[in-house]
Amino acid sequence: MILTLNSEQQACVDSIHGNYVVISGPGSGKTSTLIRRYLEMISTHRIPSSDILNLTFTNAAATEMVERVGLADAKNVFRTFHSFALDLLTKEKEHLPYKVGDFILPSQGQDFQLLKDLMRLYPAITSFRSLRDKVMEWKNKDIEPAQAIEETYNDTKGNAFFYAAAYRDYEKRCREQGGWVDFDGLIKDTVKLLESNNVVRSRYQRKYISVDECQDTNAAQFRLLQLIYGGNIFAVGDENQSVFEFRSAVVGNLTNFSQHFPGTKTLYLGANYRSTKSIVEFVKKITPVDNGIASHMVSMREQGTKPTFIKYDSDLDEAAGILDQIENLNNTAIIARTNRQLHTFQKKSSRFGTGLQRSGLPRIGHIFLKWLRIFLSVCPMEPPLHGNFAIRS
Repeated sequence: MILTLNSEQQACVDSIHGNYVVISGPGSGKTSTLIRRYLEMISTHRIPSSDILNLTFTNAAATEMVERVGLADAKNVFRTFHSFALDLLTKEKEHLPYKVGDFILPSQGQDFQLLKDLMRLYPAITSFRSLRDKVMEWKNKDIEPAQAIEETYNDTKGNAFFYAAAYRDYEKRCREQGGWVDFDGLIKDTVKLLESNNVVRSRYQRKYISVDECQDTNAAQFRLLQLIYGGNIFAVGDENQSVFEFRSAVVGNLTNFSQHFPGTKTLYLGANYRSTKSIVEFVKKITPVDNGIASHMVSMREQGTKPTFIKYDSDLDEAAGILDQIENLNNTAIIARTNRQLHTFQKKSSRFGTGLQRSGLPRIGHIFLKWLRIFLSVCPMEPPLHGNFAIRS
């Protein structure tokens, strides 16, 4: 944790009452600031931890915050969206409009098998992945099966209606076969319960809410924030770092935050403690969304090596040219827009003996620029990974 806060971090820690959006650049000590703010709330301001909820996206992030806080009740404060929803539905299942089992979530593979069974019922659906993704998309957008069917009923050119019908049948079979709510349905069904039951809603409203990576919230998650809002909210994020668009993230949730939470004030965390000056200056030039963070971004480290752009004539030339510059694979990373490009690098890397290890990233083609920005912004550059980066034009 950062022991001494800079002026931007201190402003965030002091912003307790009211609605705030914090535009947080990479490497700006965001997690430490959130933790320090929480400790300030319970110690100096004497706010009960039961009135505070800090939401994030991954179990790893929530666990890290709990461990760094070091207090027994922190695990009830730092939660993921899904763990909060699962806990709520488990405790309030008697108020759900359907009967659920002792274990709300299906065991591994049960929900997948239901989808595969429905593919046999609807031959027009030929891809399991497309069906799974479409169901997930509807749930993340807080769309019920009836609405999906209505919206696709007049689609005579494609097979969208069959996907909607499969979604309807999938939900029905989840309830009938095991009383399940699948992972993607946790938040959607929590939202429906809170919208329809004011008594339950009042039990789960929190006076002080913070949400990390707000730019990655989808429609259902953002609606959940509105329903449990109890007067004060602190949203942290940066539109330029959105990485969950493939899970229906709505970047506008952060951009238009003040429209949903009136009186919102904007703060910035721009001091980068992780990246060199050359990298930060480069990122400022390619930042796609002008949300004000670029003018606040400054590196607290040394100058470092400047990135280099090289244009190649073919995939093979690109792979050969980059690999020729590598002296040690152990401190080198190559990112590419597609797995096919990485495969080319693997084929050309035989001179290294063991070759390259490939780690695929899901569906990054359409957000390549954002991934590039994140990679270049957060890579520790001491010692440098490498001075040159080749980007395919």
